Amino acid sequence: MTEKRLKTRRIASVICNLTAAALTAAAWCIMNRDAARSGMFSAVGLRSLRYFTVDSNLLNAFVSLLFAGNMLNLLRGRRERISPLLQRFRLMAADAVGLTFLVVAVFLGPRLGYWKMLRGANFLYHLLLPLLSVISFCLTDYETPLPKRACLFAALPVPVYGAGYILNLFTNNYTGLPSKNDWYGFGTWGVGPGLCLFAAVILIAAALARLLLFLAERARKRTVTERR
Repeated sequence: MTEKRLKTRRIASVICNLTAAALTAAAWCIMNRDAARSGMFSAVGLRSLRYFTVDSNLLNAFVSLLFAGNMLNLLRGRRERISPLLQRFRLMAADAVGLTFLVVAVFLGPRLGYWKMLRGANFLYHLLLPLLSVISFCLTDYETPLPKRACLFAALPVPVYGAGYILNLFTNNYTGLPSKNDWYGFGTWGVGPGLCLFAAVILIAAALARLLLFLAERARKRTVTERR
C-alpha cells in the first residue's frame, strides 16, 4: 500500500469515528425527546443509562473521539503510532456495541420483535452504530498489534454491567417474578439460570472480541504487505 493509500485509510478512520460520535449524540437527543417512539428499552435522561445498549454506545462515542484525535495527530506527524492502551479500548468499544447488535439479532429481536428493537434512537444504537464501529475497527482503525489476551480486557464491560444489574435486582427485593427492575428478563428462569446466562454473555463477548481481532489483524497484515 502506498503512503497515499495509507493516508486515505487513516482519514477514513477519522471520518468513521467522528461520525460514530455524532450519531451517538443524535441518538441520545432522539431518545430524550421522545423515548416512546424509540421502541423497547428506551428512557429519558439518566434513566437510559440502565441499558447496556446506551452505556456501550456512550463508551464507543467517547473512545471514538479519543481515537479520531489521536489519528489526526498521526496524520499531522505529531505521533508515530496509536498507543496499545488506546487500541485496547478501541477493541473494547467495538466489541461492546457489536455485542449489543448480536444480542438484539439472536435473542431480543426474535423474543420481543425486531420492529420494537429498531425504532427511533434504537435503530442507531442497535444497528447502524454497531455496524459502523465494527467495520471501522476491522478495516481502518487497527494499527497497533494486540495480544490475544486483549480479548479478555475487551469483554470487561459485560461483567461490570452484570455486577451492577445483579446488585440492582437484589437491592430492589428481587423475587424471581417478572419485574420492572429486571428489564432484560435475565431472571425470568430463576437466579441460577440467570447467572449462567450472564456468564454465557461474557464468553460470547470475549469470543466476539477474538473474531474482531482476527479480522482486523488480517487487514493490518495485508496493509503492511502491500506497503512493502
